[in-house]
Amino acid sequence: MEGVTSNKVVAMSVAVILLLDFACSMAAATTCADVGVQIQPCVGLLQGNVASPPPQCCDGLAAIQTYEAQLGINPTCNCTKGLLFQIPGLSVNVQFSVDVQNNCSVSLGFSLDTNSGC
Repeated sequence: MEGVTSNKVVAMSVAVILLLDFACSMAAATTCADVGVQIQPCVGLLQGNVASPPPQCCDGLAAIQTYEAQLGINPTCNCTKGLLFQIPGLSVNVQFSVDVQNNCSVSLGFSLDTNSGC
């Protein structure tokens, strides 16, 4: 009888651990709003008001690169480009996107150019 009880305790403990792990992963889920927070320091650069990316912009692009690893390229790209389309005065082309990523030592799986797809 004692073996059956300890098996139940182990099974319940595993179930609780799995539920906690699931809850934590859901709480840590990345949203498009998270991407927006990270792209915000790059707005002046993307509008052509700043010559080189500020450190906060590079940090944000690095965070977006991490989100890309978690979520995949297409969801991250679609979210980022959706946000970029909302920025007034946006002036991003393919070469600019490459330069920004190179200056920040970041390699996104997509261009920040709003004329290219995901």
